[in-house]
Amino acid sequence: MPLKRLALFSCLFAFALSTFAQQSSTPSTPPQPIRDAQALTVLQSAMAAMGGASAAAGIQDFTVQGNEQYVTDPDPTPATFTWQNSGAEFSYTVQNSNGTYTALSGHGIPAQLKHGNWIPLPPYVSRAELAFHNPIFVLYAELENQNYSFQFMGAGTVEGNAAIHIHASDNSDATGQLVTPQEWYFDPATFLPMRVEYKAPDERNAQGSTPVSEEFSNYQAASGFVIPYQIKIQIGPLLLMANVSLATVNSGLPASTFDPPTAVGAQ
Repeated sequence: MPLKRLALFSCLFAFALSTFAQQSSTPSTPPQPIRDAQALTVLQSAMAAMGGASAAAGIQDFTVQGNEQYVTDPDPTPATFTWQNSGAEFSYTVQNSNGTYTALSGHGIPAQLKHGNWIPLPPYVSRAELAFHNPIFVLYAELENQNYSFQFMGAGTVEGNAAIHIHASDNSDATGQLVTPQEWYFDPATFLPMRVEYKAPDERNAQGSTPVSEEFSNYQAASGFVIPYQIKIQIGPLLLMANVSLATVNSGLPASTFDPPTAVGAQ
């Protein structure tokens, strides 16, 4: 069960994975990274629009809180979420009428709290489900990672509006080729990210995945950079709206934030 997707939006993502898993083949020879000039120009403009590379480099940790609601079948009491990140570490918690779900990076040993038990997760899911709710953070890390390819795909549309389409992926190994492809769409006037599409891998099989998209709007300032305060998420046929109410930057999250309180698999 994917880390970010489940904890970010709802405990029902298990259903989405098991029902809509898709199979793909594993490439045999990793290609060399592609970083075409047009793609990099767009990404550099996007970074500047969101606050700049120096602002992104200064993000030591951040916490985002808010609520989420299913669009097609709204719950009278919206779920609440807390998303926390520090470098490659993450802790995502959602609380709804079904209880609490948490996914943690575990300093390389990810796990999820499900039905009161801590269950291990395969590391590859954390390569796919990044902190997309903070686009400047994700794009800065990918630009700094020389294994990532960026390709200019030309014009696209998001909800009928013109967009610039950039493909990103880490093709340095077979698993990366399966789980890291992303399709980014940027506003041609402001260069702010409008949408990202990626694959949420099945926790039982890296070749199985569910398509996910996140659309960003209502950008607001947060300590020198901007993040979207409204995110529309599509997971298969499931549609949710997440609304951020509070974003906290560089609060000094302790390392223990990203570890389960008990030994995974001990219960």
